[in-house]
Amino acid sequence: MLGIIIGVGAVIAAVAIGEGAAQQVQEQIANLGDNMIWIEAGGRNVSGRRTGAYGTKSLLVGDEQSIARLPIIKMCSPHVDSHVQITYKNQNWWTHYRGVAPSFLHIEHWVVASGAAFTDADAEHLAKVVILGRTVAERLFPHTDPVGKTVRIGSIPFVVVGVLQSKGASTFGQDEDDTVIMPYTTVQKNCRATTGCNTSCARRFLSRPPQARFSKSAAYCASGIACGRTRTTISSFAARRPLPKRRRSRDR
Repeated sequence: MLGIIIGVGAVIAAVAIGEGAAQQVQEQIANLGDNMIWIEAGGRNVSGRRTGAYGTKSLLVGDEQSIARLPIIKMCSPHVDSHVQITYKNQNWWTHYRGVAPSFLHIEHWVVASGAAFTDADAEHLAKVVILGRTVAERLFPHTDPVGKTVRIGSIPFVVVGVLQSKGASTFGQDEDDTVIMPYTTVQKNCRATTGCNTSCARRFLSRPPQARFSKSAAYCASGIACGRTRTTISSFAARRPLPKRRRSRDR
């Protein structure tokens, strides 16, 4: 009898542990954006030497706008990122920055815990505003509310408009909160001096991808989105309508 009780208890404990682990994994996937595709420019072949990822900047904001018009795409955001030193008075921190559109917060399931997110108007006017991740906020402002304060990102002053809700560590062990988010236009002009970008997209839930009237590369991207969460690297991408086929002249 005692053996049966111990066996049943062991089974219940094992099932509970398994369900708890599964729930934790699902929460981590949801934090990453469980319905997202990431598109970035790939490498180049220069005199037989491959440059690898980020070796070209052929993906532009105009391409992101074309991608956003695909019927399967729900929302889309340019993405320009790197690392930078951020300073407030005598405090400083080396962190990861992202230049994005406001829609990026919805795509990546980021929640603004205090303050507010920047707007499309901020991106249009290249506003020097920033949203701090929780780790950065705690490092620079251990005892003060950072909203409304001015920090220096590199050598450029930015006004803190919000602080993100904590996400914790990613599935790869990286601190998701060690980041700052700014309008992509501001980053392109003031931080990176580039017109290139990557693209984050959230897809719609569809039973099958609709008939696309775009180029083969666009159709390939759409099929990748339809298959679920994926990471696609391509040399260049533009969802352009195909050129009409030339008709062969008949011999008279």
